[in-house]
Amino acid sequence: MKMSIFKRMILIAFASTIVGQVYMKPFGTDFRISLGVILLTILLLRFKQIPILFTCLMTAIIIFVFRTSLDFAAGETSLIDVIRIHLPAVSFYLTYGFILESVKVREVVSKPIYCIALLMLADVFSNTVELFFRGSTGGLKPEIVSVGIVLTALVRSLLIYILYFSEKFYSLLVIKKEKREQYKAFLMMGAGMKSEIFFMEKSMEDMEISMKESFEIYRSLNEGENLSEDDLLKIKQKALGVSKGIHEIKKDYGRIMTGLSKLIPETGYTKYKSLKELLEIIVEVTQKTIEKSGKNITFESINEVNFMIANYSPLLSVFNNLIINAIDAIDDEGKIELKVYEEENYLIIRIVDNGSGIKEKNLDAIFQPGFSTKFQKKTGKMSTGIGLTHVKHIVERTFKGDLKVFSKHNEETIFIIKLKKDRLCQELENE
Repeated sequence: MKMSIFKRMILIAFASTIVGQVYMKPFGTDFRISLGVILLTILLLRFKQIPILFTCLMTAIIIFVFRTSLDFAAGETSLIDVIRIHLPAVSFYLTYGFILESVKVREVVSKPIYCIALLMLADVFSNTVELFFRGSTGGLKPEIVSVGIVLTALVRSLLIYILYFSEKFYSLLVIKKEKREQYKAFLMMGAGMKSEIFFMEKSMEDMEISMKESFEIYRSLNEGENLSEDDLLKIKQKALGVSKGIHEIKKDYGRIMTGLSKLIPETGYTKYKSLKELLEIIVEVTQKTIEKSGKNITFESINEVNFMIANYSPLLSVFNNLIINAIDAIDDEGKIELKVYEEENYLIIRIVDNGSGIKEKNLDAIFQPGFSTKFQKKTGKMSTGIGLTHVKHIVERTFKGDLKVFSKHNEETIFIIKLKKDRLCQELENE
């Protein structure tokens, strides 16, 4: 039995014992009718994971010990007499718990008449058993005692049912109010997010233009040996355009971050994250990307290691670029596997997809800036070919690691990254 359940059982038993001190003695004997039974039953109906019979047994023991100790401490009666007075009460709670457990009262709580009838049945039988063990009704006729027991059971059962559903109704009202407040908050957040999304879309366009301009500058400088003054002037103008575009993006993202920080509560940003947490983020983002692509792709993540990583953003970028490439390489249906494991002091990342693969003649060129075989089917627009160049730069320069690729055209592609663990754990300098 879980400790939390056991603690809750003890609390229920003690609460019922204390409330049980409010009672009456209808037959002029030591037989009591207490309010403790009402509280006990409501709590048993409310907390369905609590075992009924064991809780009633615990309640019986605590009530017996409590009442016996209280009366004996008063010094008016001997210990034997006190035990004789209070021991029959144990039979009430044991019988009551046994009947409630047997009739599965929790399963019929939504049926008022049936539930009240079962609660009455348990109350009548339990009181009858207790009276049997006491062996005295104060000289009252059996008919009067029976009517008293039945009426007591009826009143207590009605009170139990009314109070139980009053608490349920109140809880529903509170939850409903909280949900309304949350809904309002989400509406306000959604309205705020729309304006930020507008600037993000604008920034994406600025990025695309800047990337295109920067690549053309690179190509002009790489291919041109003898550049004329007009060519140099054009390159200078393009470089200035890239600088302006990047400045525009910086301003937009500054505004976006300010807006989002007001919309989204603080989540406790830290400079370190565990590898396990990073992979959970990757899995979640990948699943969403696959759903958005409309492809039938199975993504499997296998992780055999966990440690804290400093400046984890570059590593997230590596994962993200390679997995997006894998998704793009699969036409309609396929599989992607991400496996992370250790080899001595190295972290090994292995990403496999069964997409279109890479032709052997292109294997040496895929990390060159601007090389790409991808294009948008709707527009026919070629990719910039910057992603894998960026990945190689991060792996080799930022993390001083090693990146290898193996591929069979139209069969599979395997990227294997080997990184030093101590390099991942230390804070990185800007390079």
